[in-house]
Amino acid sequence: MSASARFLSGDYAGAEKPLLTLFRSARATPSQRAAAAYGLCGVYWKTGNVVEQIRFALWLHSADRGGEHLETPSRLSDLSIYWASSGWDLNMLLDAEAPVDALRSFVEQNPNLDGIRLVKYSLAVRLTREDRYQEAADVYRSTNASRRAHRLQRLASLRQAAEEPAMSAEQKLHARYALAEFIAANPDRIYFNDALWYGMQRYALRAGSDERLTGKERTKLTDAERELKDSQEERWRAYLMLRDVVRDAGAGSLGRDAASLALRCLRGINTDRFGREEDIRRADVELSRWLREARR
Repeated sequence: MSASARFLSGDYAGAEKPLLTLFRSARATPSQRAAAAYGLCGVYWKTGNVVEQIRFALWLHSADRGGEHLETPSRLSDLSIYWASSGWDLNMLLDAEAPVDALRSFVEQNPNLDGIRLVKYSLAVRLTREDRYQEAADVYRSTNASRRAHRLQRLASLRQAAEEPAMSAEQKLHARYALAEFIAANPDRIYFNDALWYGMQRYALRAGSDERLTGKERTKLTDAERELKDSQEERWRAYLMLRDVVRDAGAGSLGRDAASLALRCLRGINTDRFGREEDIRRADVELSRWLREARR
């Protein structure tokens, strides 16, 4: 009650101590500890302490997976301060909200923590989205995610080839096409975090309708959700690369091949998850017209 009063009055830092006391109490029930942990996630979200926010969100995840049968947050309303965030809280935290440097710091500080592999895997995904493919491959290897590591190693090689300064302009275009082709051939296996989401992600992306958020918080989270959708969609990212190849290659065979593959990418995007229906429609019309003209 003390923590709730402080939190609701805007004294977020003041709510930390009573929640920590409850969480650490030997007399606390599993549900009470879960309520305290969930409240602490809210406190740290409000105060910007991302590392500790990850710690308690991960504890809730691990405790639930460990068979403690925690009550769901909606049934803890009399015990907990809700974490004012959107959807699957830990998943969104790891996949979009926490800065990459915070994830790396957490991994370095807690190498043996229960559930740390999930954080490391998510760090690798986030590095991949920043085109830091070699770093991502190294992190994947440390989690024994050998298939992802091999895929990222291949991606790093293709990107290096596409940026090789000694190549001719024509060779660079072909290398850029090869990079985009590889990305297009691996939907949900490069930029998408398959350790967090199991076909249910779209239900977690709901910050725009979350009544627990202030206007500033809602804008911050909706922007993060849009960035997540754009950065994790392999076909969209491949399309953007291929669009540039079409522009630079012109109406020759490479340009036509790039346009055809770009169209297949656009038409393969799951707009229910991705959105941007109008952007995709316009791009499809534009490329289709260009390709008809190029083939003449």
